[in-house]
Amino acid sequence: MAFKNFPRLLCPVLIGLLAFSNKAESQSRQDFMCSLRSMTRIVSIITLPPSDRQPRGACRVDYTKDGATKTLWSSATSHAYCIKQATAFVTKLAEAHYSCSLQTVEQPNG
Repeated sequence: MAFKNFPRLLCPVLIGLLAFSNKAESQSRQDFMCSLRSMTRIVSIITLPPSDRQPRGACRVDYTKDGATKTLWSSATSHAYCIKQATAFVTKLAEAHYSCSLQTVEQPNG
């Protein structure tokens, strides 16, 4: 995928992520799988279900590189913030010639 087309192609993904987040009642995860030759990077947007301790919209962005995962960003109230940060990071990976695709994984509660 050429980088010049990446932002235009990313718009439908962003709309889908926002729509999905409004329906999520269980923890869900959207993974951007990014590959370059034998290297794979995963940028995950984790949406946490509402609870007594956290309101609706809690999320985090995890990054997996060489089998190690770390949280890059999180928000207690703004899923849109996590989407913005994750897509900006995926855009940087695309600029570095990674090929990225989106996968959604729903995880049941409890």
